[in-house]
Amino acid sequence: MVTDFSPLKAILSGSIILQTENAEKYQEKIDGSWNATIRTCKPCAFVKVASVSDVVSTVKFCVKNELEICVCAAMNSEFAYVDGAVVIDLSDINSVSVDVQSKGFRYVDRLDCPCKIYQSQVAVVGAGAKVGDVDAKTVPHGLVTPLGSYSGLGVAGFTLLGGTGFLTRAFGCTADNVLEFEIVTATGEVLKASERENDQLFWESILVSIGMMYLTMIPRARMDSESIVHEAEGRMGVVTSITFKLHEIPGHILGGELYYSISEGASAYKAIRDFVRQKADKRISVYMMLHFNDPGPQVICRFLFLGSPRDGEAILSELTEKTKPLENEVKPIPFDQFQKKADWMVPRGRTYYTPLGNFLKELTDDGIDIIFDAVSKAPKPSVMSDSNIYITSLGGKLQETTDEENPFPFKKAEFWVGCVVAVQDRNAYEELKSWADTTDQKLSKYGILPQGPEAEKVHNRLKNLKQRYDPENVFHQNVNVNPKEE
Repeated sequence: MVTDFSPLKAILSGSIILQTENAEKYQEKIDGSWNATIRTCKPCAFVKVASVSDVVSTVKFCVKNELEICVCAAMNSEFAYVDGAVVIDLSDINSVSVDVQSKGFRYVDRLDCPCKIYQSQVAVVGAGAKVGDVDAKTVPHGLVTPLGSYSGLGVAGFTLLGGTGFLTRAFGCTADNVLEFEIVTATGEVLKASERENDQLFWESILVSIGMMYLTMIPRARMDSESIVHEAEGRMGVVTSITFKLHEIPGHILGGELYYSISEGASAYKAIRDFVRQKADKRISVYMMLHFNDPGPQVICRFLFLGSPRDGEAILSELTEKTKPLENEVKPIPFDQFQKKADWMVPRGRTYYTPLGNFLKELTDDGIDIIFDAVSKAPKPSVMSDSNIYITSLGGKLQETTDEENPFPFKKAEFWVGCVVAVQDRNAYEELKSWADTTDQKLSKYGILPQGPEAEKVHNRLKNLKQRYDPENVFHQNVNVNPKEE
């Protein structure tokens, strides 16, 4: 049965893209996904919403007409669209408003002192914004909130999966820095959720992401830290904006890349790991990355010192003295420019395969050897160019939070390790998938596995939340908990 979208068109300030009416624009939307794997899907329609009221109207229309709903912004998720669904495209709701007057606030210690507050500079971010959009508005004010390390990553989906990146060691998870969500529920109601208003929905909105990590990993000890292909939107409703706490940083940080030979790569990574441990400085963050290109793999360390460049240069000098990089491209740079520098490593439009990855309580010598052994056994470079293995530092502020403050199950992780495989030749897909899965599985013995009573507790809480806000499971094109399951 063909759905008549004219009633929705009549009340939208945004637009609707149907294949039958504009095949070219429709195909442009299909081809806009980060991961080409999902480009064989044929959604019923793309609804480019321009306001919260557009989201409300679209949700109500879909519920009334019993249409599947997908929600996307940056088009990075494997759930961005599916066959036959109406895709609520949030990409135009991408405004970023920065309050530099310290007017933002949140309650703390609610039970002991309901009126105890602290002030914080804040950013109100539309759900269609990307990491680069937020950085571009906050960094000129010397402010940041911890987001992902890829500027094209969708902020809302990343946040709803907890979120870790270069700033996690200094400021905690992305979800730790949320002050308020605006959410459109399955009934079309618009709710604000914070510690002051709808506080259960606020905490449970964060718990949804963290809880899903428990649920998807009960059989496996891993989850993608960057969440590049697992962005989450629309589990309890459609998040339309998020208010974040901001933190001060210098106008220029010290950041950039160190390059090593493949023969010295394992020893260099072990020395970098030891250096981060010994310094125990939350201002230091490293991404050790093996990037595959046609000539062969590059051994890279992306180094960040979130303090004055002068202080950072003394620390960097110690590191380079220990590791002897072939090239040193670390320099004083604005943080937002540093963030963008590695975007070339994950180009849009490739066919990507990503195992879940592993949060490691300890990055051992054996773990690093497993990684470099996998590199030596990798398929030929021509079929896996633009693939990456990530070893990203955690700890710091993340490890300081308690279970009461943050139920994130990987607070004690020292590093996250994962593969993002770019498939250049579809005929080699199974070979590449097998290689990535084998590498991931070998590392899993060092992974942190959340399971047992706590995982069941999270599952039950998520189920209760779904029963309250989405009893018909309208929003299920995601990592889902069915409210009707026995």
